[in-house]
Amino acid sequence: MSLSLELKEIFEASLLNLEKKTINFGVAVSGGSDSVALLMLLLPWSLKNNKKLFVVTVDHGLRRAAIDEASYVKKLCLKNSVKHEILKINKAVKGNVQAWARENRYKLISKWAKKNRIQSVFLGHTLNDQAETVLLRLGRGSGVDGLAGMRSESIRENLLWLRPLLNIDRFILRDFLKSKNVTFIDDPSNEDTKFNRVKVRKLLSKSNDFGLDSIRLNETASRMSQARDVLNKVAFEFAKKNIFVSQIGTLVIDLPTFEDELPETKFRILLYSIKWISGNIYGARAKAIEHALQESINGKARTIGGCVIFRIEDKLHIWREYNAVKNLTQLNGIWDGRWSVPKTFETRACGMDGLKNIENWKAIDLPKKAIISMPTIWKNGKVFDYIFCEDERSSIKLITPKKDFYTGILSY
Repeated sequence: MSLSLELKEIFEASLLNLEKKTINFGVAVSGGSDSVALLMLLLPWSLKNNKKLFVVTVDHGLRRAAIDEASYVKKLCLKNSVKHEILKINKAVKGNVQAWARENRYKLISKWAKKNRIQSVFLGHTLNDQAETVLLRLGRGSGVDGLAGMRSESIRENLLWLRPLLNIDRFILRDFLKSKNVTFIDDPSNEDTKFNRVKVRKLLSKSNDFGLDSIRLNETASRMSQARDVLNKVAFEFAKKNIFVSQIGTLVIDLPTFEDELPETKFRILLYSIKWISGNIYGARAKAIEHALQESINGKARTIGGCVIFRIEDKLHIWREYNAVKNLTQLNGIWDGRWSVPKTFETRACGMDGLKNIENWKAIDLPKKAIISMPTIWKNGKVFDYIFCEDERSSIKLITPKKDFYTGILSY
């Protein structure tokens, strides 16, 4: 069997569960070997399964040659009759360059995907990228979740991100492209040792002698992934019985049973809960969460990750921090990333001023500071629509149903 045919079969086997999903798929292509190979593998798959591909290239504005690389991808797409668009990041670099680039890349691609009614986007991460990720996270002292590496499927910005090349070596992909006479571009920043990922990549190239290679690290990631699934199942079973999702999207945890859980389970539940309420992609560090938990159990309200944790009697309450949302306005009918609201009215956090317009707020038996953070609809300087309206017909809805809080733990 030829290299191309064998690779094609392995690749298409990783996409079997996508055959009956949506027709439109996005593909992020930089011009490098991994993403170009991904595109060339997706072309026959899309024809075979009647799927439509939309290709996007992000110009980070960090190198002069980036626009030439994007132009190359455009020509490649034109040759293969695939729609292509170049997106440019027009923001000043802040903090870690690679983290800044990654965050803005995801945001830009997400907006592009929504504009084109795309629900899933393919990424060209390979077995080598996975190995580098595991080693980087090991150096940061990551636990099970970090060492499980990247998922083949993940949700971010309300999009499904797909990584079908995680079990395929980059050098196999390069040989595949050479066999097809398809060129690719080597990004010079991939050799710049000021970046930790490049340092790790060079370390891996010299570490085969003592058994530290990409395949072994991917085996570790696979085992850690299985361990993560077990831990998530334990957290899920606890949440079903002991965590209540309130009307206003806050969480109430039964404290006595929570305190009986093992530290890893408590950490997992709290981190997931904070991310679910705040919508943050990245969670707080373990030590910060452990400290906030202990302080809140001792009766002190603690803010972490844009949320407040506070104990009231035998319950642990978690709600959105008012200061994190007090200046938010709705954007295209979405408020704070998780509430669907009318586009035609003003939406803002309730605040103490809004609470004066809500006579029955004490009836729902939740902390006042939690209620003032909830979304409310305003007209003529007064609240006229809020989540627990007496007629129970509020136009404010959680984008994901309450039950998704529980099922989301399983894929956390």
